[in-house]
Amino acid sequence: MAQQNFIKVPAKLDDTNLRGFIPISVDKVIGVTAPSGTQLKIYYTFRTDTGKCLGTTLTYSSGVTQQDAENLKDLIVKQSQEPSNVKIFRLVADVDHDATYAVRYSSVSPVNLSEI
Repeated sequence: MAQQNFIKVPAKLDDTNLRGFIPISVDKVIGVTAPSGTQLKIYYTFRTDTGKCLGTTLTYSSGVTQQDAENLKDLIVKQSQEPSNVKIFRLVADVDHDATYAVRYSSVSPVNLSEI
């Protein structure tokens, strides 16, 4: 079985405390977007029986920019080349590495390819 590639994102327990990290698969990623100031979406090649692809939504309290989407794309490429070294993704605004810019929650759902 092939080794799976992951990155980690900080997760928050509440507004002031970090819970730890959420592992995010970077295998078969076809795109990353920042559709709002609170979300990053990762799109995968995996298809549902209705023809939609699977997407992971990372929801933050605030601070998400288009540069974060670009940085996440770059990190996914790097992680794909170095699978044994799990990297941590942080928003550009997360200079203090605290709970302010950690993921509030994440979800996986089918999405239309037109969203990418």
